[in-house]
Amino acid sequence: MGKVSEEKIKQLRGKIVPFPTIQKQTLTPVNISPDSKDGLGVALSLATALAKEQGKLQNDYQVSVNNNPEAPGGHYGVETHVQKPEGVAYASAEHAFNHQKQLHPSADEYKLMVEVLQAKLEQHPRLTEAIAKRGGVDWLENCTNITNAQDQQWEGKGKESAFIQALSEAYTNVAEKSQQSTLQTQQEKSKQTDRPLINPLSQLEPISAAVAEHMKKDIAMAQIATQFIGKSAAPSNTPSSTRNYEQAWGERANTGNYSKDDIVMVSGSGPWRGVKTNQKSQKDTVKTSNKGYKGWVA
Repeated sequence: MGKVSEEKIKQLRGKIVPFPTIQKQTLTPVNISPDSKDGLGVALSLATALAKEQGKLQNDYQVSVNNNPEAPGGHYGVETHVQKPEGVAYASAEHAFNHQKQLHPSADEYKLMVEVLQAKLEQHPRLTEAIAKRGGVDWLENCTNITNAQDQQWEGKGKESAFIQALSEAYTNVAEKSQQSTLQTQQEKSKQTDRPLINPLSQLEPISAAVAEHMKKDIAMAQIATQFIGKSAAPSNTPSSTRNYEQAWGERANTGNYSKDDIVMVSGSGPWRGVKTNQKSQKDTVKTSNKGYKGWVA
């Protein structure tokens, strides 16, 4: 029996599906510590203020946590700091974690570590981007945290290290929030910039041969407009282009809500076939609705 092609199998399943994207190869893991030989490994460590003092980092990685309360001068883990005024960011994650631990001695240290590391990644997004480029959580979980510090409860390799676990969780939280924020922004932008896929007036018949020529202009206006303003002044038993337009525009007619990106088509009843127009009322409707958005077509 001949081999069935991959394409044929997909067709038989009822639809054509794309091949899965090829994942980037996870890069070589590193030791995350102030003494790391890898720049990112140093930057992701807690004691970045110490690393900078030792010439292993050029940038500061200050961290703001819980409104940055005042911190007295003294030893914080492997770092020593002068008094920090209230409202000023901590010099490093090491500084923040150890001071917060002093303030809240009964707090869950692992959750506090995740909180501090998440704040650091959110406030220094280039670190999050660098982790993603190296392989994300898969890369982190193959890294080590060996610092030779007295407190070795956080040290180890990969998932055996409580620090690596906390850093992986913090990174995941930040990445998920970023994705949600990006999706929300795209959805909001889409709502603001969406145009009708079909011209709402394209299938509308003119109410008479006399208005057919004028209607061409209205159809052209509808092609570029995003919303419609118009109320017919004609009696219900009198044919009205404006009434038909309002119905054709549906939810986009007379919304009362307009953004700077909207282009609004305006239509009003003309003084014929016994129609009595309230021109002042129609002008006031347009005047009070114009809040400075992109344009009117009338």
